[in-house]
Amino acid sequence: MKLIGLTGGIASGKSTVAQLLREQGYVVLSADQVAREIVQPGQPALQEIADTFGAALIQPDGTLDRAKLGRLIFANPSLRTQLNAITHPRIAQSAAMKIAALEKDGHSIIFYEVPLLFETNMQGLFHATILVSVPPSLQLQRIQERDQLSPQEALHRVESQMPLQEKIKLATYVLDNTSSIENLKQSLIMIMKLITASPKKS
Repeated sequence: MKLIGLTGGIASGKSTVAQLLREQGYVVLSADQVAREIVQPGQPALQEIADTFGAALIQPDGTLDRAKLGRLIFANPSLRTQLNAITHPRIAQSAAMKIAALEKDGHSIIFYEVPLLFETNMQGLFHATILVSVPPSLQLQRIQERDQLSPQEALHRVESQMPLQEKIKLATYVLDNTSSIENLKQSLIMIMKLITASPKKS
């Protein structure tokens, strides 16, 4: 089984690439989806977040106010570190179980979409990594439009991640997402041919 890491900065188009991969018949596991699952009502991580950051983050229906938590932690690196200490080990454990189950089902290539892949030094876990790349200026524009954030809030989110040029140095493949969806699709097909043809890690 080949485990392929899919990553990129916030608002770079990772979800678009993940959807293109699914349309080609590949399985894509999302770390963001796993992160949502581990903070559902009744999960230990949710209680720990409430204990650490305050009960005001829990909405009347018992779910986590993700928008309020985002505003809190993206403006404060030390709080972000605390949150990561709560969530990252649980995400890793849950994802490993899901990947093992997919491999048991016979999938020969599995993609794991991880926004902070390089920031958390996970690249060694993968057969190869694909970085979806867009310039920071385009990231800022997309974040403000998509999430209705102020320029300062958008900047905090971009700056919370590793600079693009550092990620490019670490990635196996770089997928430029500044052009059309058709160009993106064709570039992805070329990368998939290389991944499919490459030998498995020993």
